[in-house]
Amino acid sequence: MKMIYLNIIIGALLWSCGQQANTKRTEANSQTMEQQQKELAAGDRIELFGGYDDEPRYLQNPKVNAIQGTVLKFIDSERGDKSAVIELDNEIVGDSLTTNIVVIFARYENQNWSTPGPVHIELHTKAPELHVNMHEPKGEWIEAAASYKIL
Repeated sequence: MKMIYLNIIIGALLWSCGQQANTKRTEANSQTMEQQQKELAAGDRIELFGGYDDEPRYLQNPKVNAIQGTVLKFIDSERGDKSAVIELDNEIVGDSLTTNIVVIFARYENQNWSTPGPVHIELHTKAPELHVNMHEPKGEWIEAAASYKIL
């Protein structure tokens, strides 16, 4: 009989601890979702990372896990959405350009700037006024599947 009571008490304690952990996890997830809902804007600090390769070429010279920069402005693109012009903290090296100015643009139609997601990256020597599509870049296209997050 004592063993049954002991099992009930242990079970109640485990259930209580699990409920508290779930509450903390839900609160943390809610904060993350709120942070992700901020729309990217001029002046925001961002981080670019990832890509098709495990070690994307744009993060190799010098070798880093991510690059950071500031959103200078948004420009219209040929497909009717906005591309973000970013001034990086440090220059990156491409095939034909070494620069600290990049344009990031949404990988998918109807993708918006309020949820971090995959972006294309192009290198530019100066901030362009209009962004043409990736099939006719004015700069050097370097990545199709990078990610960004607002810092």
